[in-house]
Amino acid sequence: MTQAYQEALTAALAARQETFLARLPRMLKVGTALLLFVSLSSLPFVFPSSNGVQKQFEDVRATAALAVLKAQQIKTQKEEKKEPAPPPSSYTAQQQQAIAANDNPETTLRLPPAPEPDLVEQTERGALPRIGPDGQLPRQVYARPFNQNDPRPRIALVATKLGLSRLDTETALARLPPQATLVIASPSRDVQGWLDRARHEGFETLLSVPMEPTDFPRNDPGADTLLTSLADQENVQRLLRHLARGAGYVGVTTASGNLFTTDARKLTPVVEELHKRGLLLFDAALSPHSAIEPVAARLGAAALAHAIDIDSNPTPDAIDQALHDVEKQARHDGYAIVVTALYPVSLERIDLWVKGLAARGFALAPLSALVP
Repeated sequence: MTQAYQEALTAALAARQETFLARLPRMLKVGTALLLFVSLSSLPFVFPSSNGVQKQFEDVRATAALAVLKAQQIKTQKEEKKEPAPPPSSYTAQQQQAIAANDNPETTLRLPPAPEPDLVEQTERGALPRIGPDGQLPRQVYARPFNQNDPRPRIALVATKLGLSRLDTETALARLPPQATLVIASPSRDVQGWLDRARHEGFETLLSVPMEPTDFPRNDPGADTLLTSLADQENVQRLLRHLARGAGYVGVTTASGNLFTTDARKLTPVVEELHKRGLLLFDAALSPHSAIEPVAARLGAAALAHAIDIDSNPTPDAIDQALHDVEKQARHDGYAIVVTALYPVSLERIDLWVKGLAARGFALAPLSALVP
């Protein structure tokens, strides 16, 4: 072996040794962590008869789990305490005051008991809503207050099909933000009771009137359903029987009438009657061919449609995407409407979504605030 070769070999070995020594601390750390993990994981199996070792292992695992849970809770609490972004400096003082009022609603607000004496017409069917002698409209008098100087895009949250299940209705009253609008079903056994309870908790309400679905009569919404096969006067009489079941609502909607609401001719006398009584009409049936808005525009009546149903695919990802679409629509149109039947997963996602609305530049508003 030549002297030059020996010198080259010695230098190569020295370089490799330095590299190994440089890596040794990291290798020792990784190896020690891996050994500790394997040891802890295998304790119950290495010492199956040792209750003391088993208990120590379970204590260590429980302590670690509690630490992780506590860290998650602290993170959640920090996120919940985030203050909404301050209004843009371009807003006037009046607008900023409106934003502050709408973002911090009075949670103990109790809407006045209904009905207002001047907004009642006594008939053989019972008490019916009417426009007051001074021009007061039930859809305005019974609405939840909202400061109209708020310049931000508005989003209304409408919870449907309440009043039929006590559990569902109690859940809505307990967990929804007070700006939400609650829909009480006319077929409920205690329509006025739920309307009163909602107003006492600060919620405005709609009355749900059954209207003909596309698969009627296989799908029958119940007594006094408004039908395309009936004479106009009979449909109006059925509507009045529903209206007489309670008082204090801002308007009427339907959860079933995706056939009736597409028939402009049959819909016209119904919208006329609601307009005459100072009520708004909201299309919660979400028919793609609804005639409610065109008919209402022709009659000068108050009506809303084109809501987004977030429950059509009740999975967390799908609901989150639907709520994202709601925000896009609100930015484009100035307002948007969310419709939900309040499935448990929907309520969970709504809880999280509502907390960040103000920070993202939106105003959560009652449905009545979307009507001029």
